[in-house]
Amino acid sequence: WGNSRDPRVLDTVDLVTLGDSRWARLNPKDNVFRLELLEQGDERSLGLALARKLKKPCILWMPIVEVDDSGEPFAPKWVIDDYNLRCIYPYAHRFPKEGDELSKRPWGYPVWEKGPREELGKLIRALGRRYKNDPYLRYAYICTFNTGGEFYITAEQVRRLESLGYRVDRDIRGFLKWLIDT
Repeated sequence: WGNSRDPRVLDTVDLVTLGDSRWARLNPKDNVFRLELLEQGDERSLGLALARKLKKPCILWMPIVEVDDSGEPFAPKWVIDDYNLRCIYPYAHRFPKEGDELSKRPWGYPVWEKGPREELGKLIRALGRRYKNDPYLRYAYICTFNTGGEFYITAEQVRRLESLGYRVDRDIRGFLKWLIDT
């Protein structure tokens, strides 16, 4: 799979990613869903409209928890503000040593809590209503604790979350089960 608009690349991939599909971009305000952005794509990747024309299946890769390299959250600012979410530090893929650059980098927001989870559910259901039968959207992956894999969570992340009072069985597994069921 790939994420390029370059025809030479498109000829070599079986599955293309859609453009910037972070939760904050697709759901900028309460009950406002900008799903047309998935149709349009961006300068780096196809939109669904062009993918259909080229007969290329797509994957939706939607980050929700972390922050990007510039510190912008993947969760919508209105959700963070409305539910008074506090950013979790440090970057939790491993415990950084004192003075390590990762010790200063934010990780993300606890969107698995009840209110933000309900808001995320609204977007997921809107995506399902619109794209459930779209033959060119083959897979939708809602990135959870990092943007790198299938519900991938490291032991360090678990320890960090537990140190903040979250329970793996109730909060983390419960959230992942809810996400799959939704």
